[in-house]
Amino acid sequence: KKIEVLFIVFALVFLVGCKTEPEKQRPERPNAQTKGAIQEKPEDPSDLKVTNNMLDKAKPVKGGVDFPVFDTYSKLEKEASLIVEGYFSENATQEVNFCLDKDNKTNENKSGMSTNKFTVTKVFKGNKDIKSVDVSMYYYLAKKDGEFQLYSWTEMKPMKKGEHWVLFLNSGGFGYTVCGDYSGRFAIPTQEQVSDAMKNKKIRGMGSLSFG
Repeated sequence: KKIEVLFIVFALVFLVGCKTEPEKQRPERPNAQTKGAIQEKPEDPSDLKVTNNMLDKAKPVKGGVDFPVFDTYSKLEKEASLIVEGYFSENATQEVNFCLDKDNKTNENKSGMSTNKFTVTKVFKGNKDIKSVDVSMYYYLAKKDGEFQLYSWTEMKPMKKGEHWVLFLNSGGFGYTVCGDYSGRFAIPTQEQVSDAMKNKKIRGMGSLSFG
């Protein structure tokens, strides 16, 4: 009997030791209850790390936009709580809302937001000790028929890793957003663009689209 008891104890210890650690619960995403009710759904766009290459190949799909536009520096400066120079140092992450299609079988992307880390190199207004901020914009990337599409509710280009900007920002519950959409974000020209301008050559990429 002693041998049987020892064997049972040993088996229990072995099973407890082999028990796997429970998976960490993922943070809740927008509209999580609706998403959980869908039995079959396509690739979750919220799991994407959006690279520059993905953005370059994506087909743009524009949504309606409604935002104030600041036509003078004084108005823009007054509106912004933080004015900084710096660069996007990571690939953006995104949060996407979902809704059921008309047949209640599969989900469709409804709206979303992308967020990126902006590394600060100079502060013009606000906390002088700030080193980085999370910047959010109203766009997201998702696949349709095997190809990426860029769903956007902003007149700004997406946030690309390595691009330098001066940003006029306001804080919200999800990080910082740009004041006045395109009227609150200004690109820092590359050395090549500056050199071309100084030599009075045809300036490559100096149009409004390339400057975001």
